[in-house]
Amino acid sequence: NTYTNVTSQNFTANASDSLGLGNATLYIYNQTGLVNQTTVNLGGALQATVGIVVTLVDGVYSWFYTFFDLAGNLFTTGNWTLTIDSVVPTSSITNPTNNLAIGKNSIPYTIAGTANDDVLLNNVKLNISNTIVTAAGTTIWSYSWTPATDGTYALSSTAYDEAGNKETAIEYISVNAYVTST
Repeated sequence: NTYTNVTSQNFTANASDSLGLGNATLYIYNQTGLVNQTTVNLGGALQATVGIVVTLVDGVYSWFYTFFDLAGNLFTTGNWTLTIDSVVPTSSITNPTNNLAIGKNSIPYTIAGTANDDVLLNNVKLNISNTIVTAAGTTIWSYSWTPATDGTYALSSTAYDEAGNKETAIEYISVNAYVTST
């Protein structure tokens, strides 16, 4: 399965036939049935690369080509699956709360949160005062954090999905860490 956030796709196949290729037909299906059928005349070429650009809406599609040679023989390619997902995922920090003070007895500290996507989450990254780390988990995620020094840290989370969509972090949490005192 291929995931993408690009709705305009070039469906490509290569074919060759010693008798000459007559035509190629692209078939694209979703869960409701046939959504595209496009035929291209190949004019007897012995070898051809066919690319047909089709714009689709978000969804899961299966697609394949059929090729006829000049003698009327049929060849069908394998089925491929394409998932188009243009919806941006979201994430939220559930722990800590804003302006929380953590002392050395609470370190390492677990930063936790949730993330959502309409198709498939890939990962969640945290920005801890401009240091980027990857959290464990996706829909429910966490990261064990050990601040290096006393100070105020800015935290934000960003969710990524399999199609390459990335949210823009909108939530920033401030944490005061006291590494040397309780």
